[in-house]
Amino acid sequence: MQRNIFIIVTFLVFGGIGQEKLSFIQEEVSFKVGNIVLAGTLSLPLEDGSHPALILITGGSNRNRDDQVGRFKPFKLIAEYLAPKGIAVLRFDDRGVGKSEGENSRNSTLEDFRDDVLAAIDFLKGRDDIDHSKIGLMGHCAGAIAGLMTAQESKDVHFVVSMAGYGRNGEETLYMAKMRGLQAMKVSEKEMNERLELEKLVYKTMRKKQGWKELEDTLKNYMRTKFNTFPEEKRNRYKDFERYFSRTSEGNFLDLAQTTYYQHVLDFDPLPLWQNTTLPVLVLLGERDMAVHPEDHEAIITNALKMAGNKDFAVKVVHEADHYFVKDWSILKFAPGFLEAVGDWLLKITE
Repeated sequence: MQRNIFIIVTFLVFGGIGQEKLSFIQEEVSFKVGNIVLAGTLSLPLEDGSHPALILITGGSNRNRDDQVGRFKPFKLIAEYLAPKGIAVLRFDDRGVGKSEGENSRNSTLEDFRDDVLAAIDFLKGRDDIDHSKIGLMGHCAGAIAGLMTAQESKDVHFVVSMAGYGRNGEETLYMAKMRGLQAMKVSEKEMNERLELEKLVYKTMRKKQGWKELEDTLKNYMRTKFNTFPEEKRNRYKDFERYFSRTSEGNFLDLAQTTYYQHVLDFDPLPLWQNTTLPVLVLLGERDMAVHPEDHEAIITNALKMAGNKDFAVKVVHEADHYFVKDWSILKFAPGFLEAVGDWLLKITE
């Protein structure tokens, strides 16, 4: 695999109104993985010298360097928090997103994400302002799994932070997430069973990679029956059935289910990766995360790391945090304690 380094554009970022000192340096960077150029942002401490570095890995296909969800930019917030504390942070656009080249990352596999991170590591190793003995990875959801894959292939990875990384295979994780979502909606037992059976049909179709029209018709017929039972006022809120369907979990996942990325993740089992991870690991889970709930994953991950003989791992469940470690989406900030937990652990592990 060919990895080349490209031109860098540097600029300074101010700490904010009324602050005289600059808080960190930010550089627009790019690097190559094979023939694909990936573009990103490197945030650096102001101080001279070589610094510990953290590479951020997005949690799903088709994500920009900030792992942006609506107006919330979690990776940007992480970089802006850690760089002034002495830790360099590299984040980059997925393939085919933003300024990155290549086919859209929805056609990628976890191995492709691993290759991209390996290229990012090579890029950092080519810089004098990075401490090559203190390069680590931080991934969100499936990005955490790609981070574990990378760590087991590269001796240049010295620590890993997992944000909502899961311990079960893809199908179990998706199924449990679906069940918890329905429980949160307080649907009847009958509806719960019916929609879970539809979920199994989705997985079956994903493995066959055919029958999508039949699947869409089945899902729409079921959800249309539900839609027709709504009071007129509620139906009018959606304007029409298609708009309603697109906002259901069934409609939302239908397009994703047809991508290479999700078909690959469906059958991928991360447990062996956890069972072979011996380097320092911080495992972060959200107390209110319906997608990767602590009750479904914390014990499995903890036991796997113990089985690996890992003597340097920590598990933290962030109070009232969801899958993106947000408590209140109206303020677009992480839940209290999240950034502090990350920063304190990283400063300790890289001292």
